[in-house]
Amino acid sequence: MNADISGLSDIVDEIINSHAMRASIFSLPKVDVQQFMTVLQMLIGRDDSRRRLFERFVRTLVTHTGTFPEDLFVAGAKRVGKNPHSGGGFADVWRGESRGRPVAMKVLRIYQCSKSQLETVHRNFCAEAMLWQQLRHKNILPFYGVCKDEFAPMLAMISPWMGNGTLTTHLEERNLDAFGRREMLKGVACGLQYLHSCKPAVVHGDLRAGNVLVDSDGIPRIGDFGLARIIDSQSSSVVTVATSFNGKGTMRWQAPELLNASRFEVKNSGVTVKSDVYAFAWVCWEIFTGQVPFPDLRDGEVILAVAVRDQRPSRPAEPATSRGFDDEHWKLMQSCWATLAVDRPTMDEVTGSLECIFCDTVNSAIQSTGQELPSL
Repeated sequence: MNADISGLSDIVDEIINSHAMRASIFSLPKVDVQQFMTVLQMLIGRDDSRRRLFERFVRTLVTHTGTFPEDLFVAGAKRVGKNPHSGGGFADVWRGESRGRPVAMKVLRIYQCSKSQLETVHRNFCAEAMLWQQLRHKNILPFYGVCKDEFAPMLAMISPWMGNGTLTTHLEERNLDAFGRREMLKGVACGLQYLHSCKPAVVHGDLRAGNVLVDSDGIPRIGDFGLARIIDSQSSSVVTVATSFNGKGTMRWQAPELLNASRFEVKNSGVTVKSDVYAFAWVCWEIFTGQVPFPDLRDGEVILAVAVRDQRPSRPAEPATSRGFDDEHWKLMQSCWATLAVDRPTMDEVTGSLECIFCDTVNSAIQSTGQELPSL
């Protein structure tokens, strides 16, 4: 890093760490805020020692001012059709086109929001976009940018259109064999492992098959970061993105400590890496059984069963077994469903277990056919 960049980093560092100067930045006109963001993004790529500090302040600026860096905008994106493809919470998803390629356009739904609700939802939208744009992994849904024209004055987040739909619909419409289902599970695990390994760590907060998309190559891509959290140990803070009704995800996939915080004496009842691990076991269940968690129970009964009585489902039989489910998968799921969060494995351990399951399966197949692997 040359002297000019080093000197500029020192100045920006001083601004960020001064309460008065931070406040003055927040009150700048939009164009000046964007110029300051441009400087920050340039420094993020050149000053590794302060990269996390600068990334954190960019997120803070976007969330507080509602202003995005100019290079985050996508020009020319257009919706296709007169109605959204799907929707939930505070947003609709439209099919669109951008630069000749099909895209998904996630747009805020604010027709019945009060002014305060609108401000909150807009800030959360900004936070989700800034989090998502930093993620790069083959099992994470890519982020193209933000469209500000097609739904003006509302913004839209742009991502590639996944023609195979969600993992839920993909499993319903495609008769995947055991290998295909195990590959799906491995892909979701690798995507979640990546999120947890980010520095600072990213907690998804709403992991389920319905929030995993499948691309044209059949690769699962984790999406919908509307409930994600950034666990930043350096700043002793938690940055939350909450575009859902309760900030805790979909009830049936929630860990016991999220459903009954008082029982577990949890001071901060928000999602964690360990609640993600709990939800991952349910994705495993969905992949092999084709069912949602506790399909025979109402929502209130799920809370009672999971968070009070510590109930978990019985080991699935057919058709799960013929779909590749075995004893090792069941052991892994049970460990992920541990009542106490501290007893659950990390995603590093989960992916390691899945790799061992795969290797054991390959070895068993080789032994059953009497063939040997060719020597290298």
